[in-house]
Formats: sequence, structure tokens, C-alpha cells
Amino acid sequence: MQANLRVVGLSQAWSVGVEEQFYLLWPQIVRWFKPRVLSFVLGGIIVGLPAFKLIAESSEFASVTAAAGFLALFRIEFMAIGGATALLLYHHAESVKRFTGSPIVYSAIVMFIGVLTTHGDEFSLLLGLLYAALLLFTIDDTNPLVLRSRPLSELGKISYGLYMYHPLVMYGCFAFIHSHLGSHSRGLLYNGLVYGTVVLLSIGVSLLSHRFVEQPFLRLKNRQFTVIESGAA
Repeated sequence: MQANLRVVGLSQAWSVGVEEQFYLLWPQIVRWFKPRVLSFVLGGIIVGLPAFKLIAESSEFASVTAAAGFLALFRIEFMAIGGATALLLYHHAESVKRFTGSPIVYSAIVMFIGVLTTHGDEFSLLLGLLYAALLLFTIDDTNPLVLRSRPLSELGKISYGLYMYHPLVMYGCFAFIHSHLGSHSRGLLYNGLVYGTVVLLSIGVSLLSHRFVEQPFLRLKNRQFTVIESGAA
């Protein structure tokens, strides 16, 4: 029996397959249902799928257990939260703007995210909803509550590269630094080198990837695919 092979530094790539499946399914859901009906469909996905997975854990039927296992990896309910947030912004922009103008609400959201993050998957669905609410604050360019700067915007452009490459960079830095300082070093110099080199090299690799790998594909959109105007446009 062949053993499962794992590639070091690429465990985060599991999300790529999930994204591909979602992007194949999501346009069909939007096309099939009218906006009002779509809201109920999204609500059913967000609430119903976690409930189904919870019930299926004790099921005696292999097909139900397999479906629950697939949905546990698919996690479409979290992406549905993002889709529902986009619909809310598109159809109720003025109401959203009144909501995002409250510093008390903003502070409460940030506080609850900080508290719930320490509880693992126990409150993952609630965290998804809170992050969606936080997103509504951050996309409002006129909102004085949101911290904005050019360096943060530039990091946002390469954020996917940071997500994909930083584990590989991390393992490379660990190996290099261990070979020169020893694996038992845990002083200020060791930590400074580890954190400094991982951060800087991750940013450097992500910048190169964005320039030479991602941008050529992004430019194809304007030549070979239909351009769809955003809600803001």
C-alpha cells in the first residue's frame, strides 16, 4: 500500500482547490436565483451546512459521513459569508455606510475577533461573520476609523503570494540559520535573524511572483476574457 506523500511547506495550498470549486459553483448559484431568493439560499448555506456536518458526525451511513467530510474541507459557508457581504454592499450601500460610521461598533467587532480567535474552531462561523462586518468598515475609503497607508496597500497586493510562499521561505530560513547558529540557539540574535529574514524574504519572493507570475495572467483578463464591471463602476 502506497504511503501518502506530503510536500514540506505546501500544506496551505489546500485552499487553492477549495477556491477553484467555489468559483465554479458560485456564479451558477448567483445566476439561478434572484436577489431576494439568493439571500435565503445564502442563509441556508451559512446556517444549514454547519448543522448538517454536526449531525452527520454521528451518522451510521457512509455516504452521509463522506459528504460531511467533503463539506468540512470545502467550507463553502465561509465563502458564502463573503458573497452575502458583497450582495449587502451592492444592494444596501447607504445602510452599510451608516453601520460603518460607528466607532463603537467597530471597536466591539475588533474586540470580539481578538477574544474569539483564541478559541480555535469552536466559534469559526461567528468569526467569519465578524470578519465580514470588519471588511465592510475597511472598504469604505472615507471611513476615518480604518488605518490606511501605502505600505499596507502594497502588502495587500502581494498578500496571496505572502500566504503561499512564506512556509517555504520559513523552512529555508530555519535550515540555513540552524546550520550556522545551531538548532539549540534561542537567544535574541537567533530570533531576530529568524523573524527578520522570514518577513523580508517572504515579501521579496512575493513581489517577484506578483511581477513576473501573477501580473501576466492578470493582463490576460482584458484580452481573452469578458470584462465585467464592478458594482462601484
